Amino acid sequence: MILAAVVGGTALPTRISKGESRGRNYVRRDYAGSDGATLVETWMIENAGHAWSGGRAGGSYTDPKGPDASAQMIRFFLTKSG
Repeated sequence: MILAAVVGGTALPTRISKGESRGRNYVRRDYAGSDGATLVETWMIENAGHAWSGGRAGGSYTDPKGPDASAQMIRFFLTKSG
């Protein structure tokens, strides 16, 4: 249900974080469930285009600038595993 609200644009984020990583500004929005635990994170990275943020410079469709998307995904999912 929360995912549908986030995708549909009707959910309000419970936390908004702004920052800069390796030359790219970003905005991270967290959406929590009724227990207060973050269920969904969205990341908007300025000027990243359609590239994998934080990827290797020689990779295809990667951008070495910006937050490391792979590391952030691992961080998020590890906090969800019991």
